[in-house]
Parts: sequence; structure tokens; C-alpha cells
Amino acid sequence: MAAIFTERERRPFEKAVAVTVGIENLEKDKIGAGVIINRAGLVLTAEHVIKGAINFCVKRYRLPKTFWLPQQCASDEASLLDADPTADIALVKLRHSPTNIRPARLGRSSELKVGMPLRRIGRDDNPLMTGHLLKFYQEKNLPWFEVSMVEGEGGSGGPIFNLKGEVVGLMLMGATSEIGKVYALEIDFIKSWLRHRLRCLTEIP
Repeated sequence: MAAIFTERERRPFEKAVAVTVGIENLEKDKIGAGVIINRAGLVLTAEHVIKGAINFCVKRYRLPKTFWLPQQCASDEASLLDADPTADIALVKLRHSPTNIRPARLGRSSELKVGMPLRRIGRDDNPLMTGHLLKFYQEKNLPWFEVSMVEGEGGSGGPIFNLKGEVVGLMLMGATSEIGKVYALEIDFIKSWLRHRLRCLTEIP
């Protein structure tokens, strides 16, 4: 559901908006979302969003001071660095990373509990989507969790946040998705995946 939130919640919402990006696969006419994970301009997204292309358009957003709907503030070219079709995750890099870019904070899977409230950034008239963690499960030896949350157009590959504003999962949509439910890959697996491929990065907690 779309959230009704207070001025007190504006700060974490503003930060979540800044790290959640839109991704356009112009070669295959696909759209999705992603999350900025370091100051070098690395963006994590879904492999099926970028599949079949090597260059992308990444749109960054901001929250206006007197308005609650995110507005696009920049559009950057990006290139594919790595992809894992089995896990459905991919890493792209902005070609010209801005100096003021701020990455997302990555949480811990151990803090996830059934019933806990979770959020993600939406677009259009639903800027903040809310839901609760329904269950954990394994598929293809990968750790997933299910959330009672509307999918929304262009949301695949985007981050799931806890109430502290930390990324706890990556929302990955597939043919098995049901109305009112989304499925996310746990953050600890994603961090392990990133360390394995990008050993030189020190900003991955």
C-alpha cells in the first residue's frame, strides 16, 4: 500500500529516494530500478532488467523541500560490469560519477524478522510503498523473503528498506509474482556476492 507519513519520517524517506535509481534498458525497451552502493557510482539491479544490453540510462531522484513526490534530478549513462542470471542480480557503473553521490547503507539479514515493517520507493502517485515481511524461503539455494507489498511499474531490481533506512534486500520480480506480494533476495547474500566480485571495494560493509 502507499504510505501516509509524517514530517518526522521525511529525512529517512529523502535518503531512500536519493539512493534508489530508475534504470532504462534502451536496447531492449525495459525499465526497472536499482540502488547506489558506493561513491564510485556502482549500482545494483536485477539481471533481467539489463539482460541483452551493455549500456543503460540511470535516473537519479531527489525529494523537493515542499513536496512529497520524488522528482528526477539527473540522468547518467552507465555500463554493465557483471551479472549473475542464476541469482538475477547485476552490477552497473555510472560512466561519470558525480562528486556528491551518497551510497545506500546496507543492513543485515540477521535482523530480518517475520512481521517486521518494510518499505521501498515507488514512482508516480505511490512514492513510499509499505508492507510486512511474510516469510523466508529458499529457491535454487538462494535466500529469499516475501513481502506484502504492491509491485508497481518499474520497481524490479530496486531496494527494500527497513525502518532505519538500511537496504535489507533487492526486489526481484518474476512470472511467479502474485498481486500484493513481492519477493526479495536477502542482503547478506548480496554483500557476499559483491565481495567475491569486487574484492578491492572497501565500502561494502
